[in-house]
Amino acid sequence: MSELMAARGHSFRSLGRAVTANPGYLNKLATGSRGAPGPTLAAAIDRELGADGELAALARQEHAPPAVPGQRPMGDTEAANIRATVQHLVALDTLQGSGGLTPIATRAFRAAADRLAVVGGSADVRSAAADLGAAAAWIASDDVQRDHSRNIALEALALADLAGDTRLHRFLLSHLSMVAEHGGRYADALAFAERLLAENHDNPRVEAMVEIRRARALSGLGAHTDALEAWDRAEHLLTASPSADDGLTYWIHSSEMAIHKAVVLTRAHDRHAVDWAHRGVEWLPAGQGRDQVLFRAMLLSDAVEAHAWSEVPRIVEDLLQFAGAAGTARVPELLDRIWNDVARGRVPAAAKDAVYAACTAFNGTPTG
Repeated sequence: MSELMAARGHSFRSLGRAVTANPGYLNKLATGSRGAPGPTLAAAIDRELGADGELAALARQEHAPPAVPGQRPMGDTEAANIRATVQHLVALDTLQGSGGLTPIATRAFRAAADRLAVVGGSADVRSAAADLGAAAAWIASDDVQRDHSRNIALEALALADLAGDTRLHRFLLSHLSMVAEHGGRYADALAFAERLLAENHDNPRVEAMVEIRRARALSGLGAHTDALEAWDRAEHLLTASPSADDGLTYWIHSSEMAIHKAVVLTRAHDRHAVDWAHRGVEWLPAGQGRDQVLFRAMLLSDAVEAHAWSEVPRIVEDLLQFAGAAGTARVPELLDRIWNDVARGRVPAAAKDAVYAACTAFNGTPTG
């Protein structure tokens, strides 16, 4: 660990800042006077020092249950079972939202990762386990458990790097950027996106995905012109590159692009944000149960931000059709924020009553 720190130019103090750990504790880790850290911190140290997953793997092995004599390494059967679990989780989240899925997905990932640490397995099994971690991290973020999502993503990233899985490495960096941005940590979101952009040299659609992450992070930092330029680059790259089932950019469609532009414009206090949010709802593909609700809640938020009070009752009427239809915690979180803004402001009675009705339908009677 000390050699890796020296190669990266890190002191214990600077490494502590990078991974949010006490420098004295890190010193004890390096000298061997303390046992291995937990998997989340180990993954963060591994990533910061460029250890290619080795530190994270050693930590997981030390904390894993003892091996049972005669157990064989995980192979093709286990990899197939893990990937089937991923497919089930993704299908449930897409149709119903993340409500209730976070503990199930987390347990499945921990079980696979712990068994790998005990008995070992092929690169394909490690890749499958990392894929399961990516799914669990996404579900946790949709459930507004952002710190938990970040921790799982870091562990999954270490597994993906051990497996040499470039696709998942890119997906997880993108996810970490998204989680940071949703949590208001815009500088961290931009750093993850910039790292991914520097590593991507061969896929225009992945570059477009990164530019979307950059656009949102830059808009949060107040760099509105740069954010719009990043969104424009993403649109150009997607227009020039045919859609492909690459496991990374399948989620990027015209509806998503419209919603992301609405976010960027809203932060710039541009009234056109509402028009783009309308397009995000109108262009949403069939079968997106969670997004039918989430995108309408985002449209309501944009309308309130723009003081487009005449549109609010109609937007809420449309939103109420989906009350109880999808279990994403992001909708109640967003509606709480909208109500706090409306309750404190000078808002026409019809618009205020409509927002109250939406909050009551999704969250129960609002306070304030």
